[in-house]
Amino acid sequence: MNQLTTTSRSSLPTAPSREISDLVDRLSNALETVPGSHRPEICSACLPTERERHSLAERGQELERALVRATETEIRSMVSTLRAAFPTHGITDSASAEMNVKLFVAALSVFPAWAVSEACRRVLEGRAGINTAFAPTPPQMAELCREIVSPFLEERAKITALLTAKVYTLPTDEERQRVADGLAALLEDLKRVPDDRKREVDIGKKELVDASSRLIKRQLALAGIHDGLPMSLDMRAKIAEMAMDKKYEDLLNAATERRQDMDQPIGGKDDKEGDGATRASDGEPASAGDVRDV
Repeated sequence: MNQLTTTSRSSLPTAPSREISDLVDRLSNALETVPGSHRPEICSACLPTERERHSLAERGQELERALVRATETEIRSMVSTLRAAFPTHGITDSASAEMNVKLFVAALSVFPAWAVSEACRRVLEGRAGINTAFAPTPPQMAELCREIVSPFLEERAKITALLTAKVYTLPTDEERQRVADGLAALLEDLKRVPDDRKREVDIGKKELVDASSRLIKRQLALAGIHDGLPMSLDMRAKIAEMAMDKKYEDLLNAATERRQDMDQPIGGKDDKEGDGATRASDGEPASAGDVRDV
């Protein structure tokens, strides 16, 4: 809708009644603005009654009729009368006078005739707040007309918003309960998330340990060591670390050392010396190594 409608002559609107003013204020407080939309919303519980809606519509129509734009003839007539009361500084011929009138018409053509008339009256009576030693300029007259029509424009905008607002309905008790139950279920699900996450972590750890164990068994098998052999925790940890780091050569060396330790007699070095001496006493020649050891 345009700021000021365009048709024929208009008349000054009456002041809004107390009933209309209170009604507009009360309902305007119930309007809700929606981001991204120029159309406000209102709750169905706050809607005006049929009688109130009819009163608002009538007031809106009255304002529409009052805000009809002035015609060029009306503006020329009022501006000519106004200019006759002031010295015509800088206007020396008819061409300049015509250009001056056209500027007034361009500046005031968006306002109703009664607003232009009221503005001229305030200037002539010295109530416009401008220097009366000189004729008012087109911008000064436009500013004065805007000040005069502003309250009626605001009132019309409020009534239009009330009559065209989008209506929404409040949820029923059953719908509220359904939403509350849904929120409660969601909260329970959120509470179980840490436990579920912990179970996932535990399962992941177990899978990692199982995979590491299978890898260790495979590497031990390659080294010729079966998993049933006694093995210290440090040895197992070392093998696991090497297996995870893919250090197969170190793993094989460690496994070989472990096999040699398992094959060596319980007596160690002394048993080896004794074994050489026994072979010598039985008539068997001692090896070079046995001679060196002796």
